[in-house]
Amino acid sequence: MSNIQLQSQLDLLKGSLVTEINPLNPIIIFNEEADGFKSLVIESAWRLTKDQEILIGYYEYNHEQTKQLCINNFKEYLIGKRILNIDLNEIIGDISIKFEGDLKLELFHTSSMFEGWQLYGENGFLLLSLPGGRITYTE
Repeated sequence: MSNIQLQSQLDLLKGSLVTEINPLNPIIIFNEEADGFKSLVIESAWRLTKDQEILIGYYEYNHEQTKQLCINNFKEYLIGKRILNIDLNEIIGDISIKFEGDLKLELFHTSSMFEGWQLYGENGFLLLSLPGGRITYTE
C-alpha cells in the first residue's frame, strides 16, 4: 500500500462517530451500521487536549485514585464526537486525531518492545504502531 492509499484509508475514517469507549486501555469504538466496525486501541502514552490545555492524560487515567473520574470524563468528552482529521507521524509511530469541539487526542509511541496502538478501519484496514515506533498497515 502506498502513502496515497494509506491517506485514502485515513480519509475514510473522517466523520466517524465515537459511540463507545471501553475503559480497559482505553479502546475507542467508532460504529455506524453503514460503515462497519472501526476502533482505536490505545496501548501507549496519550493525552486529550482542548484549546492547548490537557484535559486528561495517560498517567492520571491509569492511576488508581483518579482512574474512574478520568474514565467518566473521557467518555463525556468524546462520545458523540466525530473525527475531523488524522495526522500520522510515520517516522516514529505517533498519531494525532482531531475531533469536533476542538478536541485533539495525541498518542505517543514510547516503547521499543511493545506495540503502541492499533487503528481499525473499513474493509479490514489496520494501521499498527509496531515496537520501536515503526508503522505498518494492511487492507
